Amino acid sequence: MSWQDYVSNNLLGTGTCSGALIAGHDGSIWAEGGDIKGRASQPELALISKGFEDASGFQAHGAYIGGDRYIFLTSDGTVMRLKKGTGGVIAVKTGQAMVNVLDI
Repeated sequence: MSWQDYVSNNLLGTGTCSGALIAGHDGSIWAEGGDIKGRASQPELALISKGFEDASGFQAHGAYIGGDRYIFLTSDGTVMRLKKGTGGVIAVKTGQAMVNVLDI
């Protein structure tokens, strides 16, 4: 199964989110789909990846994905929670990648 298949079938296919992506720790996008497709940038995702280690900048200014500002809620170094309106983002950092699920 490719990363794109995983995003399309296992994340978006559940119907519980409107967008999802998988990116490297450097922010390079490996697979994406749904509302976020073509909107998230490498610099935005690289900052989120770094934010797992030090979220102080997000606490003061929020995080951006696809140009949209999300309010930082929590991070334990592996799972980060961001909020925008009635939805939000769950970002999970693994050994080699970062999985972002939007508007859950």
